[in-house]
Amino acid sequence: MISAHRHDVLMTEAEQLRIDAFLVKPVDKSLLLETIAALFTKTTPMLATSAQSAAPTIAAPELQGAHILLVEDNAINQQIGIEFLSDAGIQVTLAVNGREAVEKACSGVLFDAILMDVQMPEMDGLEATRKIREHLGSLHLPIIAMTAQAMEIERLSCLAVGMNDHIAKPIVPQILFATLERWLLPRRPKASAAPTPAITANIIATSSTVFPQNPEGILPDSLPPFDLKAAVSRMGGKQKLVLKSLIGFYEGFNTAPTEINRLVLEDKMDELLRLAHTIKGIAATLEAKELAIAAGALENALGSKRPDGVQLLIEPLRAALIPALEAAAKVLPTPATTTANPAPTMSAINPIEVNRLLAELRTLLAKNSTKARKAITPLREALAGLPLDPHFDAVAAHLERFDFRGAENSLTVLVSHLPVQEQHP
Repeated sequence: MISAHRHDVLMTEAEQLRIDAFLVKPVDKSLLLETIAALFTKTTPMLATSAQSAAPTIAAPELQGAHILLVEDNAINQQIGIEFLSDAGIQVTLAVNGREAVEKACSGVLFDAILMDVQMPEMDGLEATRKIREHLGSLHLPIIAMTAQAMEIERLSCLAVGMNDHIAKPIVPQILFATLERWLLPRRPKASAAPTPAITANIIATSSTVFPQNPEGILPDSLPPFDLKAAVSRMGGKQKLVLKSLIGFYEGFNTAPTEINRLVLEDKMDELLRLAHTIKGIAATLEAKELAIAAGALENALGSKRPDGVQLLIEPLRAALIPALEAAAKVLPTPATTTANPAPTMSAINPIEVNRLLAELRTLLAKNSTKARKAITPLREALAGLPLDPHFDAVAAHLERFDFRGAENSLTVLVSHLPVQEQHP
């Protein structure tokens, strides 16, 4: 549907009529291209088999070795973005909000581009972009907005604060890489196409991720209300990424039905708006269309300050959310059976090596580095025999969702069970 007016009621009615996309006149050609590509990507009919689970390379080889600052507060979107970029040989640094993005962008580290979420806590993407431009003083560093509001007015707001381009969420890999190529390829020499060993190792670590408690990583053929065929197609044929995202959806939102009630009772409408926006984005990524529509309708009502409309839209969201959570719960990893290991003697543990590995892991976690996922293995091996598997699994589970603060907390709990004292520099 194309309209000259961005009217929230009209947008909600269009969603309820199952209209697939909504454009506001005058239509920008790049936004039109994004919308058309997203529609065709969503309807690709084939569900990848296990042999097809690794997506073909769709990024230009010249992007390999590029360094991208990914600014995203949602753990599921972080996971999806990092996996797409890492598989293309791109080095990724993560910032979880706008304040952290400003700190990292202005730290002296040279980034080739910034992928900037717009709606974030602490500091949104628009304000973060203003501050980055004030500090760096030019448009030399491409900043590309990522937002679920695929409207012309949103795109213009992003450009007004100094962003260079705009990508609509849910992210379509083809559009993501085409946009990066448009801004990066003219600046990157052909000689940079070969990935460095460090980046190659990062690709291997990311693409070979398995579930320690469910090594087969089985994704069912269907899982209503999620359209798994469309979700797998959207994620470039990556079945395990879809599976991890479903697990992350359950773990992130299983308390949301009661949380919605609490926010309404406490009249915390800003927090409810944030929750509805997040649910809408993740539901769209996982192709749970009814849930995305219900969350989007509530978000629109809250954003337009229509309290009467809010009350009418709470129950439809809960009604769509509960079956989605019940479905996602069906793919949770099954608990692993463990056998007791005899405790090693003190002489079997090398305190110096353990402290070195701990310091290395803590440094990676503090930097939000994806290399932390690989750094767990030598520490686990150095402490083999101690009854620490549940604690290591907790750290690993947080890192699967790129929840670095949660991983730090779980690591602190793990350290408290060590027979050696951690030495801090």
